[in-house]
Amino acid sequence: MPTEDHLIEDPEDERGVMARTAGGLWLVAAAVGLAGLAVPGVRGTHVAVLLALLIPVGLHGLTCLVAVPWTRVSIRVHAISSMLLFPLIGVGVWATGGSGSYIVPLLFLAALFIGYFYPPRWSWPLQAELVLVVAAPLYLDTQAAIDDGYLAFVFSFAAAAACMNAAVGRLKGRLVTAERRQRTIANRDPLTGVANRRAFDAALALAARREEPFALLFVDLDDFKGINDTWGHPVGDRVLREIAAHCSTVVREGDCLARIGGDEFAVVAPGAGREGAKRLAAALERAVAEVRRGDADTRMRATVTAAVHPDDGATVTDLMHVADEALHALKRARRPVAEAP
Repeated sequence: MPTEDHLIEDPEDERGVMARTAGGLWLVAAAVGLAGLAVPGVRGTHVAVLLALLIPVGLHGLTCLVAVPWTRVSIRVHAISSMLLFPLIGVGVWATGGSGSYIVPLLFLAALFIGYFYPPRWSWPLQAELVLVVAAPLYLDTQAAIDDGYLAFVFSFAAAAACMNAAVGRLKGRLVTAERRQRTIANRDPLTGVANRRAFDAALALAARREEPFALLFVDLDDFKGINDTWGHPVGDRVLREIAAHCSTVVREGDCLARIGGDEFAVVAPGAGREGAKRLAAALERAVAEVRRGDADTRMRATVTAAVHPDDGATVTDLMHVADEALHALKRARRPVAEAP
């Protein structure tokens, strides 16, 4: 059944937060790299290399924060860009003292960042590359690193990165699952299982922001009050559930079918034009007609109207007004027929 979940920000899609966090970490690395040079006892044999390195690192951090629309970039591109930049960190470790580098502790933040923001298919290769980056002194200044016992540190860092990646990835998965469940509860009509008014408003606002054609349809059940009065509310609830189920089979994947009132449903259909809205309206009427009322002989009937953006209204308010006016006009025109014996 099509849902509204795809119309609301995916809890797993944190590319915007990811980019801002990465930018902050790169800037922190640049600041620590620069400030460390002033600390007594720090090895400063490669100051020129370090200063030359801090410029692109700082610029990249600023770019992540303000200049690049990372939310439009796939997670694959994020991962590849990180892989290409990681060698700079290895040079930075070497330039800040090799086996005695003062920036190595920052790489635990990098391991945490990778474990949280990247899915396993990317996080494990990135963690492996990060370990190779930490090991840079072993192949840039081999004897000195071995004499300092740096090989043991690399093994220890690799174990910590692996454990962190597994633990943080698992915790992230649980958080995403919990958030999805909460969103489902918050955006679902508990009786029918389709979207509720909150999710409908969000879907409608999102469709309007995209500035592309879309259709808004109202589905109003005829004489639903009579069902509750004659057969009781349990029968009325059963009718609503069946109508929602039948209508769900005719809307497209990507449409938002919602219950917005007691006996009122609505559909937001992104990309649908005038003809598509007419076809969908007819399909919804047929779907409603498949549901029986409280007895075995009569079937439900619905009044369905549609308004198309931007032809019928440039704003959501205008569009809803047009659809609502058309609904009332059509119901008035149908009333004599509906009330005939």
